[in-house]
Amino acid sequence: MTYFLLTFLTEIAASLDDICRLPFGAAVWASGYVVLPLLGVYKPIWKYDFETLRKDLSAHLVFGTATAVAFRLLSHGAVDR
Repeated sequence: MTYFLLTFLTEIAASLDDICRLPFGAAVWASGYVVLPLLGVYKPIWKYDFETLRKDLSAHLVFGTATAVAFRLLSHGAVDR
């Protein structure tokens, strides 16, 4: 199930223009605050303060952007393997 979901999200992200990927990443991040409280892993989003959510979202966006840049460089042969 997890592999299917990651593959599905990767395909969607790959089809988006570069400008649309950050909002897509933010939407995927926010969906975690819907699903994970139902599983008892997270508290509901309204129980977190703004600073905690800001740090969490920014860390996810930086990680996603760095991963996308690394993938693009490696897949286009810009970095010797």
